[in-house]
Amino acid sequence: MQIRWYSYRLARCESDTSSERVTSMKRLKNLSFAWLITLASLVLANTPADGSELSVADRAVVAKYRAARIDRDMYIARSTIKNSDRQIKGAPARLKREQPAVDKAKAAFQAAEKVLAQRENELEAATAKANDSDEATTKAAVAEATKKRDQAKQELNRKSYALKRAEARLENVQKSIDKAKSDKAKAEESIPKLEVALKEATAVYEGLRKQSVAAELKHAGTQKPQTVSDAVDRLIDERLKKENVPASALVEDGKFLRRATLDIAGRIPTYQEVVEFLKSDAEDKRAKAVDRLLTTADYGRTFGTIFADLTTHRPTTTATRTRDHFRGWLIECLNLNRTWDDIVSDMIAGEGDTGSNPGTIFLVAYRLNNQPNPPDILAASGEMFMGLQIKCAQCHDHPFVDDWSQDDFWGMAAMFSRVRLKGSSVYRALEYELTDNDVEEKELFRVGGGVKYPAPLPNGQIAIPDPTDETKTIKTVSAQYLDGFKPELQEKGFYRRDFANWLTSPENPYFARAMVNRLWGHFFARGLVQPVASMNPENDGTHPEVLSLLEKEFRESGFDLKHLIRCIVRSRTYQRSSRPTDENIEDKTLYSHMAVKTLEADALLDSLTIAIGRPLMSDNRRQSYKDLFDTRLPDVDPGKFTHNIPQVLRMMNAREYNDASTVIAAATNDKPTEAAIENLYLAALARKPTGEETKTMKSFVDESTNTREAYSDVYWVLINSAEFLVNH
Repeated sequence: MQIRWYSYRLARCESDTSSERVTSMKRLKNLSFAWLITLASLVLANTPADGSELSVADRAVVAKYRAARIDRDMYIARSTIKNSDRQIKGAPARLKREQPAVDKAKAAFQAAEKVLAQRENELEAATAKANDSDEATTKAAVAEATKKRDQAKQELNRKSYALKRAEARLENVQKSIDKAKSDKAKAEESIPKLEVALKEATAVYEGLRKQSVAAELKHAGTQKPQTVSDAVDRLIDERLKKENVPASALVEDGKFLRRATLDIAGRIPTYQEVVEFLKSDAEDKRAKAVDRLLTTADYGRTFGTIFADLTTHRPTTTATRTRDHFRGWLIECLNLNRTWDDIVSDMIAGEGDTGSNPGTIFLVAYRLNNQPNPPDILAASGEMFMGLQIKCAQCHDHPFVDDWSQDDFWGMAAMFSRVRLKGSSVYRALEYELTDNDVEEKELFRVGGGVKYPAPLPNGQIAIPDPTDETKTIKTVSAQYLDGFKPELQEKGFYRRDFANWLTSPENPYFARAMVNRLWGHFFARGLVQPVASMNPENDGTHPEVLSLLEKEFRESGFDLKHLIRCIVRSRTYQRSSRPTDENIEDKTLYSHMAVKTLEADALLDSLTIAIGRPLMSDNRRQSYKDLFDTRLPDVDPGKFTHNIPQVLRMMNAREYNDASTVIAAATNDKPTEAAIENLYLAALARKPTGEETKTMKSFVDESTNTREAYSDVYWVLINSAEFLVNH
């Protein structure tokens, strides 16, 4: 990150003699030398897009996908053996089927040869007779014999062609058999080597992952998120005091655990987690619970899914298998706590095949004629990484920001003008290859339908298309950044790396703010600036001081996402009850009380599986369920309930949501009725029932003739309650 910072600062220095330029050059030189020393000692040598040194987390991700590539090669080798065996086994039947055709064609050819020889003799005899006579009949006989001879030649040619085709088919069968045997032999020879390589690569990955976790814990011990949380609270409280709005009380322990678990891990806490948390008397148990949640794989899965949906939200142009690969990579990066700037740099400036470099799938997701489309890539980058709706300036000057012109938009889009996608098959969806080098038309991925993909313009220029006529352009503009700076680019350069350096630089006024605002919006159901993708200069938001404070902390932490989450979740502001008072019930923007959020599809599905005591659904199974419950549009208020009759009926009647015998047994066996009911509430809602709820449920159980069924009915009611469907 430091190299990226000083490279950017160096590029911005206009004077060769300026002290800032000299300082940046010295620091860049020292950092570059240190980087070379570090690189030489890496277990896995791999240069990141921005040229900076690899962290342990970075190296672990590289190792994981190196191992994944070896595993894929081994899968292909085993598939090759299986397919080869099938071909070899069927060889006798195929040869037996083709040989008669060859014999038949050869017999027909030989018969045609005999006919031709006969016709030649007849023609010769007719010609001889005609030479001895001037009669017209003899000349007619010659003409007729010639005609028959020519027909015989044509027939022989047809039979010769048929014979050659039959022989070629037989030869191809034999070649395919020979190739199958050869491929099988090579695959069998490669598998032991691949198994050894996979074992070694996996060991390297596991070792690096352990190092990464240890380094993360050590680094976290030096951070002081509570200091930042307290500062956030002071700013929020000052604003509440100024507006004369009282704050609600802090939420109860069980509800806090449920809220934090849903927000960080994307699921409700297990019954055991709730019980252990409530038993603890530690003053810092909430902070410890947050730390524990951030170390679980559920953290990466939750935010990896969220970020993947936000960055590759064009399923019509991105194969499901490819998007899942991208999502898995994001999950791994987040669980290893790779810094946000490194993750984004891999998305923007990554190259090579998407199987080994899944971050590049971000670019694959935004295509036109099956090639990366610069304006779409820039629009997505602006929305996700800068919190800006830059795309409003694509066809005309920005309607809401006077300083952003159409030239500004296309000037930034020019930074992606050289990226090209190579490949040949959707089947090999993980084998796209991204490059900024010159690519011949025939090597481009599926550019068909008569489309002539234009070559990139030199020196980072780009032509602005005419929106009224796709065959014309309006004008040509040079590459530039949003702040108006125009970099000096080579005729054929890797411009995306320059853009990534600018985008992720700590000096970029948008990068850190965008993620701070997006994460705040995730935890509080609204951003400090709303909408979260409209952080235009004119939109200060509700609490600019809080945004500036967290932005500064995020930058200084090296864009550490887990640290930013700790700073937010440890605050009293986050820990306030969602129950408003009479004095703050009208407050929607000052954070006097927590907003109530309906569970998104993924969180609801995972919470249901936790509630009934089953393992989380695999990706293959969950998609159909997710499609049913994914009813909220992107811009809809998170507090709005969007389920309807189909979702309610599935919740109430589907067997997979109503068989919680294991959880119910653990909560109720050998327990007095009131204690059993309390445990059921803890398992489903992470809170104890009120006195009235206990009385009602106890009366129901006592009046039932089957206690086990009565407890099941109580639990069914809790899971289907409105409270279960929200995070409050």
